[in-house]
Amino acid sequence: MLYMRRILAIPEAVNSGSQEASFVHLHLHVSQDKTPFRGITSCEDHGATMSTLFIYHCWSWGREWKPSESGREENVKYRLPMSGMDNYPDKQFYGDAETYWQEVPATVDGMLGGYKSVDKIDIKGSKKFLQEFISGPNAKTKTRRAVDCGAGIGRVSHGLLCPLFSKVDMVEVCQKFLDQAKTYLGSSAKKVDRYICSGLQNFTPDPGRYDVIWVQWVLGHLTHKDLVAFFQRCRAGLAENGIIVVKENVADDSCTNGVIFDQDDSSVTRSHRYLKQIIKESGLRIVKEKTQTDFPKELFKVQMMVLQ
Repeated sequence: MLYMRRILAIPEAVNSGSQEASFVHLHLHVSQDKTPFRGITSCEDHGATMSTLFIYHCWSWGREWKPSESGREENVKYRLPMSGMDNYPDKQFYGDAETYWQEVPATVDGMLGGYKSVDKIDIKGSKKFLQEFISGPNAKTKTRRAVDCGAGIGRVSHGLLCPLFSKVDMVEVCQKFLDQAKTYLGSSAKKVDRYICSGLQNFTPDPGRYDVIWVQWVLGHLTHKDLVAFFQRCRAGLAENGIIVVKENVADDSCTNGVIFDQDDSSVTRSHRYLKQIIKESGLRIVKEKTQTDFPKELFKVQMMVLQ
């Protein structure tokens, strides 16, 4: 998810109390077509703080959502389970995302949500950010092998990784994107060793295989627990002096300890602070961090992080 849509911010915090201890009071603007949760105007947490919740699915947990016939604003209360992501319906979260991406064109514009114009700016910023780790007098990271996680048709592999590394693996959940990559990459395809069709929640790098694990605009498709586990597996997949590079949208820290859920592609954008919390929980540290510049103002802030 690169671009902003109508969104819902939901607090994320650990709750050790009863599942019946609190509820969320949503103020909804009910659309004329009676589609749930279009145009959330506000959200209050009553009682104890919540663990990770995605309100998109809450009508399966609480009472059924019933819009008013008038199409006007109404207040609805839902009681939601408080035991966190372990009880979240992962199959539906991941399944909805796969369904979305199956309908996206296998083009650069499709990969960037209609923002093809940022492609060259993005690659330029990524190359500059990565350069000090792989070249120059203080560079320790080798350039033998990288992996492109959430590779799509290979936009990052083609523009960034293949020119810099001897071999590249691509990991992508949609087979049609990997099929298109073999054409899109052109002469760069000769550097691709493995085309791996897998969601990152199921991907386990071979131990010590990668000098660089590149992860861009895909972590929002992982639940909290799966993201922690993914980072930990990536750490084991690094060669000596290897690095993980994360390039992701971040929500403003005014959405403290929170997420923004995108119903269309079944993904979340985490607050900057919350993403760093997950990195710490994974046992990784941030070696370097920088904000991508020169993107259109309507887009989310994009952070680049080197992790070890």
